[in-house]
Parts: sequence; structure tokens; C-alpha cells
Amino acid sequence: GGGASGGHAADGEDDAARSYSALPPAVVRQLRALRTPGEALKFGVENEGADASTLEATLHRLRYLIPTYPSGAAAAAVRKGETSPALTDESRGGWTLERVKSDGRFHVLVAALTSRLESCNGRALALSADAAARMSVPTPELRALLERAAEVALERENSFKPRHLTVLAL
Repeated sequence: GGGASGGHAADGEDDAARSYSALPPAVVRQLRALRTPGEALKFGVENEGADASTLEATLHRLRYLIPTYPSGAAAAAVRKGETSPALTDESRGGWTLERVKSDGRFHVLVAALTSRLESCNGRALALSADAAARMSVPTPELRALLERAAEVALERENSFKPRHLTVLAL
């Protein structure tokens, strides 16, 4: 559902809590302080060398910050038929999934995460695949991340806890 911010607060917050639980408190504070997709992309590039859990949580936060439905004046215009639902919440600076996927920092973040999949634990692998799938934009980088996650998962067939398999299945 769309919250007041134009994002998807109900499921987004649960994702963040699940995603953040393995991170140091200082990183969690930094991620929660991010308010726009641009800030999340900047954080991702600045932490390109971080572990898979940090990068995965950044991708989850990024997705949470991208408005899925217009709100405020933009939503009223859509209801009146004056404009397209593709417009975004003006408080997010015009960020859309399309704009994010065309941003070079997004490609850096996804490539960095993909490069760490082989060395991450089952939980981080499952959450990384989940974060990529939730982006809802088919990019070559996200497809590569999902393909690599599937390959790594097959190589580790007995190393996943049931809840991690559930995340992969969803």
C-alpha cells in the first residue's frame, strides 16, 4: 500500500527490518537516514566496497524510497484524468524506477552486490535476490544478479535455512 510518502510503507518497513538485522547499528542508522533515491544511490557508491549485506540493504532501501504511486497534487491530477499515473511524488524530486535504472550509480551498486554473491552467506544471498526482484525493472544488471544468485544457490543446495528458501521462492 502507498503511505503518505508515496512509497510502500507497510511492506517496505518490514523488508528493511528483515534486511537490517545483520548490519552494525551505525550502518542501520545511516540507511534509515536516507530520504531520497538519490541519497541511497550516493550511499551505495560510497560503500561500493562494503559486504553483501550492506549492499543488499542499500538496494532494499533504494526500492523503498522510490514512489510507486503519485501522491498529493499528482495523485489528484491522476484521479481527474489530467495526467498519467507515471508521475511521481514531487517530494522525491521526480524519482521514478525508470530514472533510477538509468542512473550510473544504480549500475555500480548492483554490480558490486553481484560480485559479492559467491562469498556471502545464505541469508544475504536470499535477501539480495529478493532486493533485486523487488526493483521491478528488468535491467541487464539485475538479471545478472538474479542469475548469479540462482547459480550460487544451486552450488549450495544444503546450506539454506527454510526461511531463506522461502525468501528465494517469493
